[in-house]
Amino acid sequence: MSVSFLFRQAVLALLGLSVTLVMPLDVPAQSNAAATQTIAQSAEANLVSDEDFFSWLLSLGADSNKVASLRQSADTRRFWDWYKDRPETVRQPVQLLNGRDLSAWYPWLEREGVFADRDRVFTLTNGWLRISGQRNGYLATRKSYSNYRLVAEFKWGQATWGRRKELTRNSGLCIHGVGEDKIWMRAIEIQIAEGQTGDVVVLDGAKLTVDGQTKVRSFDTFRRPGAEKVVDKTGFRAKEDLENPPGEWNTIEVIAIGGTLRVKVNDTPILAGEFAYPTAGRIYLQSNGAEIFFRRLDLHPVP
Repeated sequence: MSVSFLFRQAVLALLGLSVTLVMPLDVPAQSNAAATQTIAQSAEANLVSDEDFFSWLLSLGADSNKVASLRQSADTRRFWDWYKDRPETVRQPVQLLNGRDLSAWYPWLEREGVFADRDRVFTLTNGWLRISGQRNGYLATRKSYSNYRLVAEFKWGQATWGRRKELTRNSGLCIHGVGEDKIWMRAIEIQIAEGQTGDVVVLDGAKLTVDGQTKVRSFDTFRRPGAEKVVDKTGFRAKEDLENPPGEWNTIEVIAIGGTLRVKVNDTPILAGEFAYPTAGRIYLQSNGAEIFFRRLDLHPVP
């Protein structure tokens, strides 16, 4: 099904034309064809979830009974499952943090949902992304990606919230995110946490194999070889910590090709995984009780 298919159908319905969800794309939309395409493309660029889509229709004055019918359609739900998670292979560099706005992303917060960031958990400060950590949730890319080299730069802030006032600072860089928005969306997480940065965690049914060992249970973790036991206290640093001293920037590099995964922290290789599931998806940055800044998150094509 074409990405614009459902939007085109909905706009046709809004204009009062006869339409069904199984109508082929080549059926002409009478004199409204050009307007339909323009409206559909405009909406498509700004909608993240099916609820956004239904709200958009109602805001344009669509008949509420028609919208209710679309809402109940299994075809509609299947479309959105596909639409949110369809991957885009990275063929040229993508600068996900451009220093000007967060248009490539959408926020999701526990108990608030999509876009309801009342406490400004996710903001730009001096061109950097600031995640306050005040509420649990994440900032996720609007698009899904596959086959790329990801480079991210981060450093910790000073603020901590709730139990994180006493415990290790914690966040996470999650790749291959698919499915519904929740704590936490199915994904493979590259841990960002004091004494644990570079560990890899599988979330909500994701899986990965490293050195012949497969982990599939949510929150199962691959620790880097030789990693020492973590003392769960704010400011903890391992004896051979891969993070730079507090206040300095750190670099995470992830190469994801098909089902393979390679992770580096500050140019130090951490692990190589295979048979990853999922193999593509959204990228999201966790808000989890500690202030953190990102000044770079780029995707590069891989051979």
